[in-house]
Amino acid sequence: MEIYQMEGNNEAPKQIWLDGGIQLIASQGVEIPGSCLLNHICLRVPDVETALMKANKYHISTLAKGQNWIVLDYGLCIEILPME
Repeated sequence: MEIYQMEGNNEAPKQIWLDGGIQLIASQGVEIPGSCLLNHICLRVPDVETALMKANKYHISTLAKGQNWIVLDYGLCIEILPME
């Protein structure tokens, strides 16, 4: 996959976006053996409003960034965006 956007410099990027839809974010935390760091996942959907209405049936909360940033009750953060 090709990098199509980068935040930061080439030596130590803060974030990169790959053309396959993957966004990688530099970890600022401490590494814990056997654990996994996951900032969030992003889903592109045909209709954001419909997806959010369906998600609201489950125990979710939203982030201050916007109503399209939802958090499931066990902590998984999902960003909902329209298909391009």
